[in-house]
Parts: sequence; structure tokens; C-alpha cells
Amino acid sequence: MGEYVATLLDKQEVVLQKVPGYPPNVVARRILSGDAPTIILNGHLDTIEPLSSWQEDPFTPRLKGNMLYGLGASDMKGGLAVLINVFRKVRNSRINLMFVGTVDEEGESTGAHSFVREYEGDFCLVGEPSRERIGLGGRGRYVVEIIAKGKAAQGARPHWGINAIEDMAEVVGSLKRVRIRKHRVLGEGSITPLGIEGGEESLTIPETCKLKVDRHTVKGETRDMIKRDFEMVVGKLDVGSRIRVSFAKRGTPFLKPYIVDRRNKYVHGFIQSFKSRYRREPVITYAKSVGDYNVFGSRMPTVVFGPIGRGSHTSKERVDVRSLYRCEKFLTECLEAF
Repeated sequence: MGEYVATLLDKQEVVLQKVPGYPPNVVARRILSGDAPTIILNGHLDTIEPLSSWQEDPFTPRLKGNMLYGLGASDMKGGLAVLINVFRKVRNSRINLMFVGTVDEEGESTGAHSFVREYEGDFCLVGEPSRERIGLGGRGRYVVEIIAKGKAAQGARPHWGINAIEDMAEVVGSLKRVRIRKHRVLGEGSITPLGIEGGEESLTIPETCKLKVDRHTVKGETRDMIKRDFEMVVGKLDVGSRIRVSFAKRGTPFLKPYIVDRRNKYVHGFIQSFKSRYRREPVITYAKSVGDYNVFGSRMPTVVFGPIGRGSHTSKERVDVRSLYRCEKFLTECLEAF
């Protein structure tokens, strides 16, 4: 995917940035002045794996009416195509312009983390499918691991052991009592059990059981706070197993919530350009989940704006072609006016 995207850009402007363990990021730079602000256009190159429920080839785009169907059409190859065309068209001598197609957004945002370690910017535009709404922030995310350690015994004599799975069932039931906080803009945090594993093939009382829990966070919630909230609840359970709360291991930092200051001159200019082009007030949104925009948003003013898409991460994924053209025209005009 990255190699193909690179062919769409001027080879004199393209750099393939190494990302450990992954294909490279595709970076294109049009640097005109060291004193000019740097505007970054970001879209991710990867998609999820195709689901078995696809009835047609997910890699062959199909146009039905105004909707283009295919894997990644909405998330986010439609927005990626828009940003590539915008980068190619904009010739504003008052700004330095960069495009970056990042890898591993659907994983741990390894590509985005690699990019921000090497490059800096004054404003970032992420082309996720926002339905032509303006995203000015989003929640963060941790993955919590809870391990129950019981005592193995012969399964026909359950009273001889401590069943870690039975005790983990008590833990799962207690999650609704874990504290979640609210934020006036980002809304409320959330807790979702994602997976559970444990037990033996033999007739043995399960000694260990592991639970993986998604914890989306809002501003004001810290890593230590999250861990303490879980420990306070599971620590009160009347179970025989030892319960340990920790965080899942990952290669990059967990993504933190962020909010963009609307008073920032680039954010303000973007909103004003929207009003001029669309002749209405924009709908302002804040993301419920996480993405590369969290990585950029923690380092620079970051706005999410992209086409109308439907069915992301499903076998009915599609994007509105008319919306693609509207987004391209608007973003080109907006950046020419910066």
C-alpha cells in the first residue's frame, strides 16, 4: 500500500520513513521556508483484516449509486485519497506542507509515534471519516489485565482447589462498580470486557484465569487512578484466588485523551473556512475511541475532518463519493487561504 501511495506523489518530495517491525511510513514534504508554519496531513495506510462475512471480494471496489464499497473505503482510504490530492494541489507559499501515510493505526499507532519522534508541525489535519464534521478531540484508552491465581486440584474434587475461573466470574460482575468519570466535553469514560482465558484440557481445577478489559478515559483520569479504581473494587471481593491488576504490554504508550483549543489561529481559521465553504455552522465532535489523532493531538493542534463513510470494520464498508469531492475541494481552498 505504501509503495503505491508513494508513486502518486512527486518522488523528489517523498521519504520512506522506517518503522521498526512494520512497512515504512510514506512522508512527503514541501518545505518552502524555515520560518513558515508546517501543516501536516495525516491518513493511515493500514486496514483491519477482511471479515469472513464479506460476500464479494473486499479488495475490489464496487460503486453502487453514490457509495463506493470495499475494505477500507471508509476507514480510511477514501480520506487518504482526499489528502493525497490536496497535497498535490496546494501551492501556498506561506506554509510548509507535509503528508504522512502512517502504518499500524489499527494496532498500536507505531507509525504515528515514529513520525512525531522525527518531525514537528504547527497544525495537523487527520482525514478520518468524520462525516464532514469537525473533530476537536477524543477520549484516551488503556487496556487493563486482571489475573486470578487460584489453586489447582483434581476436577472431581472441587473443594480441594480454588477455581480461578469461578472467581474471575465474580470479578467480571464487579466491573460495573468500577468508577468512571465524566468530562464536560468528552463525555464519560467506559469499561468493556474484551476477552477471558483460562482452564486446562485435563480434569483439573483451573489455577489461572486472565481477563482483558478496555478502559476508555477522559481528561483528568490518570494511569495510577485507573489502576487504583479497579483494585479498590476487586479487592473487596470474597474470593479465594489472588487477584492482580496490571496493564497490557504494548510497544507504544497508551493513547491519552486530548482537546483542541478552538482559539488556536489554525483551528479558528479552519472553522471559518468551513463556514465560508458550507455556508453553515460546523458540527463539532469529540471521538469516542482512539486513533493516530491522539498521537498528533498530544503534540500539536489536531483537527479530524473527512468524508461521509459507513460500516467501518464491517463487511458493508462504504464511502460517499460525492463527499470525497466536497472534502477535497474544501480542504484545498482552506489550505490555500492559510
